[in-house]
Amino acid sequence: MIFDRYKLVIVLPVLMLVAALNAQAVLEIKDKRVIKQDETLTISEGTVVKMGPGAFIDVRGTLKVIGSSSKPVVFVNMDDKNPGAGIQVSGIVDGAEIQITGVVFNGLIQPIRFDPFWYRKTVQISDVRIQNGQSFEPLIYMATPFIDLREGRKISVIMSRINVINNVSGLLIESFGSNGIEHNFDKIYFGDNHVSGDDASLGMLHLDFAETINLESLKIGNIAFERNDAGRNAVGLSVNGSSRQSVQVIGLFGEDVNQLVFDQKKDARVPSVNIDKSGSLADYGSISYFSSIKHAYGDLKVTAAGDLAILELLSEEGQKVELVKSMLGDTQRYTYIQGAPKRARLTDGRLMNLPEILPSNLPNLEITKIDTADYNRYKEQNQIILSNNNDEVRVSLDFVIPTFSKKEELIVPLRQWEVGFWGGGAIYGGGDIKHRRANDYNSAPEFIKNTPWIRSIPVFSTMEISGGLYGQYNYNSRFSMRGTFYFSKVSMWNVVSPGIFAKTREIETIDHDYQKISVSGFGSWFVTQLYNIEIEGLWHLKPYLIKKGKKHALIPSLGLNLGVFHYTPYRYTWASTEPGEQWEDYKFKPTKHNLRKLGSEGQNFLPGARPYNALATSIGTSFQLAYLRKRWAFKGEMKFVYTSTDYLDDFGPGIWYGGDINKVRANHQLDDITNGQLAQITSSNSNVSKSATRSTNGLNDWYYQAHLGFSYFLFRK
Repeated sequence: MIFDRYKLVIVLPVLMLVAALNAQAVLEIKDKRVIKQDETLTISEGTVVKMGPGAFIDVRGTLKVIGSSSKPVVFVNMDDKNPGAGIQVSGIVDGAEIQITGVVFNGLIQPIRFDPFWYRKTVQISDVRIQNGQSFEPLIYMATPFIDLREGRKISVIMSRINVINNVSGLLIESFGSNGIEHNFDKIYFGDNHVSGDDASLGMLHLDFAETINLESLKIGNIAFERNDAGRNAVGLSVNGSSRQSVQVIGLFGEDVNQLVFDQKKDARVPSVNIDKSGSLADYGSISYFSSIKHAYGDLKVTAAGDLAILELLSEEGQKVELVKSMLGDTQRYTYIQGAPKRARLTDGRLMNLPEILPSNLPNLEITKIDTADYNRYKEQNQIILSNNNDEVRVSLDFVIPTFSKKEELIVPLRQWEVGFWGGGAIYGGGDIKHRRANDYNSAPEFIKNTPWIRSIPVFSTMEISGGLYGQYNYNSRFSMRGTFYFSKVSMWNVVSPGIFAKTREIETIDHDYQKISVSGFGSWFVTQLYNIEIEGLWHLKPYLIKKGKKHALIPSLGLNLGVFHYTPYRYTWASTEPGEQWEDYKFKPTKHNLRKLGSEGQNFLPGARPYNALATSIGTSFQLAYLRKRWAFKGEMKFVYTSTDYLDDFGPGIWYGGDINKVRANHQLDDITNGQLAQITSSNSNVSKSATRSTNGLNDWYYQAHLGFSYFLFRK
């Protein structure tokens, strides 16, 4: 009775005491917090440090962040969409130190940064976990410090028992091994980090060597790597410096140790890494990990070392996939009926990417209890190719074309037609008749004339209209074949071109004394019509499809094409202007003349000569960017086309006018041309040697095309 009467008085203080003992201190850093040279910032165990957008602690003095295994100091963001920066160490301070132990950094831009020319006598970073960083900045960036080799001024850097998990970047250490610095690294673990791109030369732990190193000041103990990648490449330890340098590593552990080190074995220019002991994650010890992961549709099996397990499966959109857990001996089995899980959340909090389902791991519907309808939807949406040959496509007659897909990527069979059109422009390549360059203009600024790469930039003379119709068959998500009919023109100094930008350069040749001279290119201008039928293979740099849950996709592609085309070079003449007629009207009333029939190199009168062929072949390359929607695509392409003829410009290996301009005029095969028009299209320079060849580079001709286009997918639901 007495307790009931006074229980509130007795219990309330006890509850308040318990709450106080378990309460977490909170430190908010909303923007920039400066720790001056003579100051010390101490953050005690159990503190939660909340970082505002872009906020950082600018440490110009001493920092002591001291947590424990049971009560770590935790750095988090106030807003995960606008993360904070982290800790920034700067300045030269005698007697100061940096101590960061028992700390968890979650989702910061750059948790720990040492600015260039910093100095602290001791730096200790231990028992630290860095996770969920989505910035491409190094998680720990230690720039070159201020090095003073006087006695007692050396720097001691200790980094041990660090776990780096679920990030998109790693650790970068500059001036590694420099005199004046003692580096001691041990028990550093990297797990489930995924770096953007395919470059493995910048690993999860990157050591940038000093020019001169002191091997006695270096100690790298045990380092472990688990499921870290840059695109299709495994990443781990990487080094940079001189090929004469080397470093000793006591132990390196992971799935495939040979793939985890980027050193002199992969690039002869960088230092070498010598490993005393290597092995699997089981040899590393003190961590929980999955020693085996097998994924078939509806069935995920993992074998764990330690108490690691899967909490939940997540789809690509982050939705939870219902699962049932069971044990088969030491193997954990997770089965699911519906959904397409891409990631798993583990009991230690990390997210793990699941292995892609290989065609060989697809279930047998006759003996497997899964949702057949959902499985069929999964196949359709992901468009799985039911073949073990998933890195190539066989077109016909056992002809194999590589698709350059990512490792274990599912090649999606499309078997899809699309039809479309192109519209744009074409530019002559400038083979025998050259485009002007930037420094050909007297008015060009001096910096252009004095900069070699700028002054050599061509100023294209004219751009003509180009267009075409095409049909494209998409074999799979990585390869397509396209057939196109193009109508194009190329020209030089065509005054009626829709895009005229510059005149031509003067043409270099020889005079009667075999001395080099330059003559005006005006009398050599031309317009050539081309009708090209082309077959092109397209290799898509990203899968040529729209991912599930998306409405569009942007796909770059590279192409290689072969073609056959008909071409005819022309030159125009104009009649006299009519009274009151303006040039803008007059210039669009030319008469065109077939230069093949003219015989500019004496083809119509020299013994054994004949007009050049109207048909030629071509080979070319292209770059395409396609914006895909469900039923249609908008595209742009740039093409380089090299031909089998040297007469796109009517300039070939023959001599100027066959050595006799009068015979050219007397033997032409042109129809309905007056003497005045003939004189216009055969203007000549009497200083040119009669034995001078017209072709100036010995190469066949080429041209460029740029198009925008639209296509429609046939028979797509």
